[in-house]
Amino acid sequence: MNDGSLSNTHFVAIPYNSSHQQAAQVVANFLLSPLAQSYKQKPDIWGDTTVLISSTLSPAQQTLFKSAKQHPSALPFDSIKQTLSEPHPSWVNAIMQGWQSRYGAR
Repeated sequence: MNDGSLSNTHFVAIPYNSSHQQAAQVVANFLLSPLAQSYKQKPDIWGDTTVLISSTLSPAQQTLFKSAKQHPSALPFDSIKQTLSEPHPSWVNAIMQGWQSRYGAR
């Protein structure tokens, strides 16, 4: 994927009207931490590749991922060189309609 890849496959949202926004931010920050991401990558836990970009991590943080045995279907940790932005939300309806017309049940 020389052109880059969408790589953030999971989302954590904090509703605008949340009564505990600061606590929710603590949880979101933890979920994106190298420690939590490396734990999630373990095949017997979740087996999903991290959303973190290895070149932005310290050498000690990178070690967390290199020592973990990857799930057989996971891409190598440093294989995504460039991440692409997600499509703008205004594309959702067009994508859903296109998907349904191409792959939906008839």
